[in-house]
Amino acid sequence: MLEIQLNKQQRLASLHKDGPAIVLAVAGAGKTTTLCARTANLILKHKVDPLKIKTMTFSRAAARDMKEKFISLSGEGIKKANAVDFSTIHSFAFSVIKYYYKHKNIPLIVIENEKEEINKYSILKDIFKNVSNEYITEEQLEELLTYITYTKNMMHKPKEIEGLNTTIKNFPLIFETYENIKKEKNYLDYDDMLTVMYNILLDEPKLLKAIQNKYQYWQVDEFQDTSIIQYEILKLLAKPKNNLFCVGDDDQTLYSWRGSYPRILLEFPKVFKKTQVYFMEENYRSTETIIRLSNEIIALNQQRYEKSIFTQNEKGFPVLIEEFNNENTQIKTIVQEITQKKQLQEVAILFRNSFSAMPFIDSFQENNIPFYIREHKMSFLKHWIAKDISSFIQLAYKPYDLELFRNIYYKLNAFLTKQSMSYVAQELEKIDFAEREEINIFDVLLTYPHLQYYQKEKILKIKYDFGIFRKQNTNNFMQFIRKRLRYNEYLEKQELTSKEVVNNTIGVLEYLANNVTTGLEFLDKIKGLNQVIKEASANKGKGVVLSTIHSAKGLEFDDVYVIDVINGVLPNASSLNQLEKYQDVSELEEERRTFYVALTRARKQLKICSTKMRFENTTEESIFLKEVKEILGVNPIKTRLRPKEIQQDVEKIDVSGYKKNKEINHITFGKGRILMRNDNIAMVDFDSGGTKKIDLKTCIKYQLLI
Repeated sequence: MLEIQLNKQQRLASLHKDGPAIVLAVAGAGKTTTLCARTANLILKHKVDPLKIKTMTFSRAAARDMKEKFISLSGEGIKKANAVDFSTIHSFAFSVIKYYYKHKNIPLIVIENEKEEINKYSILKDIFKNVSNEYITEEQLEELLTYITYTKNMMHKPKEIEGLNTTIKNFPLIFETYENIKKEKNYLDYDDMLTVMYNILLDEPKLLKAIQNKYQYWQVDEFQDTSIIQYEILKLLAKPKNNLFCVGDDDQTLYSWRGSYPRILLEFPKVFKKTQVYFMEENYRSTETIIRLSNEIIALNQQRYEKSIFTQNEKGFPVLIEEFNNENTQIKTIVQEITQKKQLQEVAILFRNSFSAMPFIDSFQENNIPFYIREHKMSFLKHWIAKDISSFIQLAYKPYDLELFRNIYYKLNAFLTKQSMSYVAQELEKIDFAEREEINIFDVLLTYPHLQYYQKEKILKIKYDFGIFRKQNTNNFMQFIRKRLRYNEYLEKQELTSKEVVNNTIGVLEYLANNVTTGLEFLDKIKGLNQVIKEASANKGKGVVLSTIHSAKGLEFDDVYVIDVINGVLPNASSLNQLEKYQDVSELEEERRTFYVALTRARKQLKICSTKMRFENTTEESIFLKEVKEILGVNPIKTRLRPKEIQQDVEKIDVSGYKKNKEINHITFGKGRILMRNDNIAMVDFDSGGTKKIDLKTCIKYQLLI
């Protein structure tokens, strides 16, 4: 075997040869190295042909990185190292489908690319229009696509589809129509790759047998993100020997909304008899301080394998909690700190939702701080509310533009019907295109014969307000649109979008509008930001990393800022509603896993940030921030999410020796002197600045006093 440095747990896993195995690898445990070592062991020690080993992972980037690492570690030791097949399960499925379709002379038309004339987006828009008799919004389209992915990955039957809790009306009919169109015309989208391959394998036993003979050792990385359809495919492929080696971490399952099914990992040993379960619990990435906090946070989840993450790294810097007064203070402070850092590519700002990134993008641009955006599609500026605001502004200056009017006519609170909209379109068709710029759509609308008197009054008022907007160039245009043009009234009626999303989206747009004086300047700024985002997404390795937590999974940085840790953001509003209404913790546990992933991206320094006010709205302290404070012994709280046994252990701790004027050294806050103590609660004056209350018993329990 090659000289790859492994610890005891890694070595045990890498030596596994035949039969099913699960490797439970905590964050930063070196799972890629272990997978590479196991592959090398099969080839060098057991003389397995490299062509018979198939390794699959979650993303193309991960597959590419894993192959590069394997070839690098192999050096000259493995002659056919390049022959080992690393890919995603989707790309493997597509290769099977292409082979089968070519063999059967079936035309293959992939409809995934939005730029192609025939694509799934336009097809779904047409289906939605025909079924619902209305145009689909961008947010509805995004939700529709999410539920289609979820349905396909979960292998839902018709009755299960009917029972889905979705805000998309007539979803079962839309889904059925979409599937029928694809079947009739041999269309294939990304989600079909798995279902179509699965059916091919069931219908073509000879082809299945050929694949089973070709690959006799199957390895799967990021197994915790496996969906039901993927699992069923793997079970078919691994037969009859079941040489299935799966590496994952149930504590990093983040994609249940996309069909990931974490119970697969938990139930794997029951499905595959004689499964070997290996643990890799040593973290090589982070400091002891970061690992201790992360371990205690994730231990609060109940639906997980029992394991304990540890490290032999130094204690390092304390984990810092920063509670800012508002988003402006948060941005200014973090930007100021970042300007003092030398290796910007080792600094990451992680967030739950893309709206958190926009103020930082704006600030980085103004301060000439280079940055890299992980997301190839920064969805915020494509949000339907952002598009609405853009349409309002443009229509004020282009009152003849039919498409702009079509975007917002039903959001003007004038009780305008689709029939009136059709009438306007027909009347404009009668006017020569070159002359249309002289037309005001509201004048055309006023000629609609079926208008009621109150509707005419509203239309005249709206026309007048748009004229005021255009002539005055009001610098408070956001308020003008929301109140004078009554867009707020439309937003308040939107049941499909949570109040938190509406408030945050409007808040970010108003933040971006702060330094401009007119609507046209705002549009120019948005256009500029779109270009900045496009350029920053190609700026890898050249600046501060801005990333959602989901996109940062698998990455690591010296310095990490986890921002907007507030209830409604992290954790999100949906998980809190599920907990409050149904005492269902499943969504909250996924949010805690998301938080855990964020914490474990940090190698050396970790700062957890929240704001007391956000876009002029008071925030609620995050459940997770409360848990962090309790673990660190800051401002102790009582929480039902805390394991009872820990509470009982804490009660037995003796703190009588911690008297007034005693000097202590806290792992987070450094040296300090006790000013006063009431039972286990001490008021401490820390040299680092500020007086804080700490729970002495909790601090002793978690070895926070050194």
